[in-house]
Amino acid sequence: MRPAFELGDALAQTRIAGERPAGTVRVHAFRSAAQKHIQPILKSFAERYPDVVLDITIDDETVDIVAGGYDVAVRIGEVIQRDMVAVRLGPELRQLAVATPDYFSQHGRPEHPRDLVHHRCVRWRWPGHQSPYAWEFFENDAWFGVAVNGPLILSDKEMALNAALQGVGIGFAVGDTVAEYIAQGRLVSCLEAWSALFPGWFVCYLQQRQMAPA
Repeated sequence: MRPAFELGDALAQTRIAGERPAGTVRVHAFRSAAQKHIQPILKSFAERYPDVVLDITIDDETVDIVAGGYDVAVRIGEVIQRDMVAVRLGPELRQLAVATPDYFSQHGRPEHPRDLVHHRCVRWRWPGHQSPYAWEFFENDAWFGVAVNGPLILSDKEMALNAALQGVGIGFAVGDTVAEYIAQGRLVSCLEAWSALFPGWFVCYLQQRQMAPA
């Protein structure tokens, strides 16, 4: 991951150019990106750029940055809008199917992603979408989606992960969010052969939205 001050520089430069940036920068960030990349730099950013105000909106809806009046967004690479300057914040990511050892003891382990339709899965829905997200896997040089089934549909990824930890069913989460639980033995991953890397987090903005220093 890039050092914190590099993300801070990118945020400060999205709207204000000059030796002493000043003004308000409106930021839209997915919740997990805000927790991983923005929350840790809030103090250092405030100290480094005392005349910049960060106005941060945190949610998982894929909004139009320009139409929403935002200066910058933190996005995964696959949903970056065209004509945006994109600065990578970290490595590529991958999603893992995970469940508790007890769940697999009782229900068995899926041998292929399509076997998930016969399991109890903790589903997640993008804000503003009617249908739950189809879990994405990679096979024969192509991505494919699986519309899983299960007793729970949530719009919050953290609660979905907690449900998997409670043994409700199989969850689907970015690898670094479940690595600690896997190391502790609280969760076990499966179907890793079909869990390919995809573009990670980027801070993105329109180049022409810079302005002169105050």
